[in-house]
Amino acid sequence: MRREPGEDEAHHCPADVQRTTRHLATMVRKVEKILICNETILAIVRKMFEIGIFSLFFSFHRAAAPIL
Repeated sequence: MRREPGEDEAHHCPADVQRTTRHLATMVRKVEKILICNETILAIVRKMFEIGIFSLFFSFHRAAAPIL
């Protein structure tokens, strides 16, 4: 393997290591995107659940008000 003058040993990687590193970086980005999507979906579901609980509470409160 030919090196340029002044090239540091630590900066020299075989092609298969570079390819594997790029592949791992791509996989990490894909997993990050999936996690961000999951967090968004969970936030939406959580908000819908909170709204649903409040609407159920208020509907029961309105229904019980004439009785009380």
